[in-house]
Formats: sequence, C-alpha cells, structure tokens
Amino acid sequence: MIQMKVIYWLILISTFIGIYYLGAKTNLKLWGRVIIALVLGIIIGFIFGDLAETSKWIGDVFVRLIRMLVVPLILLL
Repeated sequence: MIQMKVIYWLILISTFIGIYYLGAKTNLKLWGRVIIALVLGIIIGFIFGDLAETSKWIGDVFVRLIRMLVVPLILLL
C-alpha cells in the first residue's frame, strides 16, 4: 500500500510540473491547460480510486483561494 501511495504522489507531482511546463514553455492557452488538467485528473482518479482522496486537500485549498478572490474582484470591478 505504501508503494501505491508513493507512485500516486509521484504521478500527481509530475502532472503538476507538466501542466506548469505547458504554460511556461509553450504557447498553450489557459483554457487548454485547464482541459488537459481536467482530463488527467479524471484518468488519475479512475486509476487510483480511493487513494486519490488523500490529495483532496489540494482541491479544497484551491477552492478556498478562489472564493477569497471573488469578493474583492466583484467589489473592485
């Protein structure tokens, strides 16, 4: 089970680095990167199943950061 966790986290980190590389080194638009990340997330979720719940906190932090930005953007714009 420990080996699966290590493999899962290595794949997850390499996915993050790959998406960052696509944005930094290529001309790919943001919406394209989002679609690619969405598809990769679905594939990784299907492959690893319940183990993918260990990284749920990353999504929770992301959603909280987005919520934190919405109110100031609405008030300033």
